[in-house]
Amino acid sequence: MASSDLVLYHIPKTRSTRPLWLYYELEDIYLRSRSDFPKLRLHKLEMSSFRGGGDGADKPESLLAINPNGKVPAFADGSGDDVTMFESCAIFCYLLRHYDFDSALADLKSKVGHDKND
Repeated sequence: MASSDLVLYHIPKTRSTRPLWLYYELEDIYLRSRSDFPKLRLHKLEMSSFRGGGDGADKPESLLAINPNGKVPAFADGSGDDVTMFESCAIFCYLLRHYDFDSALADLKSKVGHDKND
């Protein structure tokens, strides 16, 4: 993974749509104005490949490296601390806190209980 890449494993009509939608909203706002806005490597998977015997044999190794349970969403951010996560709401908040540079969609850094230095 390139250091500035974000990676998202996605199956349409699942909770992985939440962070994908937010990424596209942020991309629309920042892609032209920020040279440091990360690219997204989207791995679009089919639901049918997850309905097998449940042994993980039909799931990509790269997905299992991010989420050993083999479920989506699975997200990785290669910049900085090599963050991986697999809860859609956590990914959503992470994207807002780290890539909504001007707080165009939400000002999470000024909310009570959040460290303003993140």
